[in-house]
Amino acid sequence: MNDRAIRARYISVMLPADQRRQQLFEYGVTGSGRFPFEMLSYDAAWPISEQDAASMTLDQQSDRCIKLRSYREPTIKRWTLLNWDVRGRTRSA
Repeated sequence: MNDRAIRARYISVMLPADQRRQQLFEYGVTGSGRFPFEMLSYDAAWPISEQDAASMTLDQQSDRCIKLRSYREPTIKRWTLLNWDVRGRTRSA
């Protein structure tokens, strides 16, 4: 499939400034073992870097910190229930 055919499947829409998101949350989640991928959907979050994305696929027993970004605040209690800790929460506009 060529680029033109791929681009025909979606459109790009520029929102007016008053409709754009004003807050961006950045935070790290620390834990070991299997990463709870369902939390990405639950918190509408994504990994900040390729390295963070790669770290999510590891099933290691030692703690690791994965940096995430979202337009919503993290649900700290839910992360804690899954044995992952939210640290270093920051907000930028």
